[in-house]
Amino acid sequence: MTESTEQGFNDRVSTREAARELQMDILTLQLLMQTEKLNIGYAVKKVGKTRYCYYIYRGLLDAEKRRLGIG
Repeated sequence: MTESTEQGFNDRVSTREAARELQMDILTLQLLMQTEKLNIGYAVKKVGKTRYCYYIYRGLLDAEKRRLGIG
């Protein structure tokens, strides 16, 4: 992994920003992350909780945008 690639994994992005960049709504993004169909980070549901936490990384988001031909 190069330094620039590692930097992308240190930078986090909000679900709102990621959805905007991928041109989809937030609920779709969250569902795709929960079902592991969108590889831009992790959707984590902690034990005993009902809500997910989303960890989206700039490097993975940018790679997915390139794969989809966005931006």
